[in-house]
Amino acid sequence: MKNITVGIFEKVPDFGKRLAGYISGFDRSPFIVCLYLEHPAADLLQLPDVMIMTSSLWPVYKELADGRPVLILDEDGAAGGSEGTISVYKYQSAAAIYLALTDLCLTQGRWRIGPGDAGMKSFEVWGIYTPSRSARTVRDLENYLTALAERSKTLCINMEPVYTGQVAEDEDGSSFSEVIYFLKQKKSGLGSRIAMMASSGVYDLIRPAAVFSETMDLTRDEWECLLDALRDETAYERIVFDLGSGMVPETLLCCMTRMILLHHEDPWETQITGRMRQVLERLEGPGKSCLIEETDFAPIES
Repeated sequence: MKNITVGIFEKVPDFGKRLAGYISGFDRSPFIVCLYLEHPAADLLQLPDVMIMTSSLWPVYKELADGRPVLILDEDGAAGGSEGTISVYKYQSAAAIYLALTDLCLTQGRWRIGPGDAGMKSFEVWGIYTPSRSARTVRDLENYLTALAERSKTLCINMEPVYTGQVAEDEDGSSFSEVIYFLKQKKSGLGSRIAMMASSGVYDLIRPAAVFSETMDLTRDEWECLLDALRDETAYERIVFDLGSGMVPETLLCCMTRMILLHHEDPWETQITGRMRQVLERLEGPGKSCLIEETDFAPIES
C-alpha cells in the first residue's frame, strides 16, 4: 500500500524527473512521489512525510523540515545535514538512492517497511525464441508477453531482423539503433534514457534496430553494460528479448537468466526448436547456467 509521501526538491528537471520516475515505478513500494522544481516551493500546502533534496537547497528548507526525515543528495561532498537527515552522494545510481530512502524511513521514520513493501526488485533477463513468425505466432506471443507483464514490470526489446509487430500510425516509437548509439557513446543515464524512449503499454517496447548487423556486432561487455543500466536506473523487473526466429547473438545469449522456446504443436516448429536447444546447451561460460524452458504457448506459471 502506498502510504508514505515523498517530496523531491531538485534544481535540475531531468535529474528530478528520472529519480521521481524510478521511485514511483515500483508497484509494491509504499511511496507517493511529488516533485518540486521551483524554489522556494509555493504550493506546499502539506509537507511530505519524507523529503529528498539536493544539498544546495538544504539551507532553503532546513527550518521547514522541522524534524522530518530528510535524504540530502550531496553534490560536492560538503553537505552538512543535521539530526534526522542522511546524506548520500547525488551522482550515483537511482537504485542506491532508493536503498538510502528505505533506510531513512526505517531508521528515522515511524514506518515499518517489510521486504515485500520496500519494492526492491528481482531482475531477470529472458530471451524468447519462436521458430516461425506467422500471424498466429505474433498473436500468441503478444498474449504471452501480456501475461508476463501482469506479473512484473516488463520491457520487451524486439530483436527481429524484420519487424512484424504493430506500431500506431501516430507513434513511430524508438528503435534499438538509438539504444546502441547511446551505448556506444557511453552516455550517462543510459537506463533512464531507454525507459523514456520505450513505447508504453501493458509492457514497454523497444523496436528492433534498423540494421540487424548493428545488434550482432555488440560485445558481451556492451550487453552487460546495457543490462546493468536497466537494472540500476529503471523500475523494470524483467527484460525480455524477443529473439524472433532468426540469428541470435551468442554474446547476448551468455547474459540470459532464462530462455523460453515457444512453438506450436507442429512437427516442423518442434524440429527447429530442437536445433535451438542444442545451440543453447553448447554454450560455455555464464550463459550455460541459464534455465531453458520449452513450451507450446502453455499458461505461465512463474
